[in-house]
Amino acid sequence: MQDLTKTKEETWRKKLRESLKNKSEKQLLDLKWLLENPQWREKPVSIREFCDSPEYLNLKGKVRPKIMEILEAIFPQNDKNPFDFPYQEAVVSGGIGIGKSFCTSITMVYMVYLLGCLKNPQDYFNMTPGSAIQIMNMATTAEQARKIIFSEIKARIDHSSWFLNRFPYDKNIQSELKFPNNIFIIPGNSTDTFFEGYNIFGGILDEADSHTKTPEKDFAEEGYNAIK
Repeated sequence: MQDLTKTKEETWRKKLRESLKNKSEKQLLDLKWLLENPQWREKPVSIREFCDSPEYLNLKGKVRPKIMEILEAIFPQNDKNPFDFPYQEAVVSGGIGIGKSFCTSITMVYMVYLLGCLKNPQDYFNMTPGSAIQIMNMATTAEQARKIIFSEIKARIDHSSWFLNRFPYDKNIQSELKFPNNIFIIPGNSTDTFFEGYNIFGGILDEADSHTKTPEKDFAEEGYNAIK
């Protein structure tokens, strides 16, 4: 029995050595990183690779240099802690057609991707097991928020092989995008307060200057404060 166990172990070690021979230097470094960071099921790629690679968003040549500059400022490569973002908030402004919605759709999808690379995001953030984690898209109306979710954001995800094959959303749910591990992209609007109490990992306040403002209340500021 002992000899049989030893033989199996030797066979396993031989197979492991053979498989490692076929790995590239990058693959070996990624494996080393995963051994050092056991809470991750895969090492996150940089925001540039996430945009360019056919495995992820497949947008090589379609992201304007200035937009990529913004994205890399928000999400610089950080192997020690991929969630150690240098900025807690960013303002993207400019004329119609410069790519603001395109840029924000990438940021939201990349946030889901980072969470999806974890084995157990709730455990990683010391949350109650099974708790939902939300990424909020807040527009002037709920209908506008849904249009953004099911156009720009959904388009990024539906054309990503990583999401389709490794982290798909539940296509039976139409009101929001629900991913494995209880991760959601949810629509909202600044006149609602339903998102208070949610576990919001990140959020977008779309068209911040177009939200309702009265002498008594600035709805964009209310929504921003609730997310913050």
